[in-house]
Amino acid sequence: ILQLFTRSDGFQKGTKRFFLSTLISFIGMGFFGIPLSMLFSQEFGLPSSYVFTLFLLQHIGIAVAYPFATRRIRKRGNRYVQMVALWLRGGLFAGFGAYLALFNQVPSQAVLVSGFVLYGITWSSFQLSGVSLTSRLAREENRGLALGLYNAIAGLGWILAGLGGGLMAEHVGYGATFMTAGALLMISLIVLLFVPSPSRAVRGTAHGRPAASVGPRVR
Repeated sequence: ILQLFTRSDGFQKGTKRFFLSTLISFIGMGFFGIPLSMLFSQEFGLPSSYVFTLFLLQHIGIAVAYPFATRRIRKRGNRYVQMVALWLRGGLFAGFGAYLALFNQVPSQAVLVSGFVLYGITWSSFQLSGVSLTSRLAREENRGLALGLYNAIAGLGWILAGLGGGLMAEHVGYGATFMTAGALLMISLIVLLFVPSPSRAVRGTAHGRPAASVGPRVR
């Protein structure tokens, strides 16, 4: 796999940058998602049934938003949808972190419900566009490895976030940890700005074949 990052017939620059953006994204999301349940149960003392219901709302938001996310990807393109998802998630994470730093108390039920629904909706857009971007940016002969690597990067990001986010929450607090999560998503977004849209990435030739034979032109 490492050779695909160095050989001329391996991953292109846009694909490598997208993998970097993906790693930073998952680290940022882990800095928020992994300590979140501990914040509610240990710091705020919320009942486990209530915390479970909040996370259930997140998954309902994911399921409900999938058809909408699919339509948005078809209309506006994968990279655009992922960028919007990163903006919204980054703002959500940093905003909640700032709230905790200022007030350090449980938000109202309406705010929690709305936040967790948005948490789920943005995951649908991020994950659908991320998998699709991986497939579209990679060359056809490397596509299977690229998709496998995408999932490996996601797992690595969560592992790193579990270590870093847990330590940070313990030593400097949840507010700073969540604001760091938002900042990491903004950094990921900046990296994504330098990733070409898939329609441009596949333009040209691949192993002597015209781009049209590599796959359909997509956003």
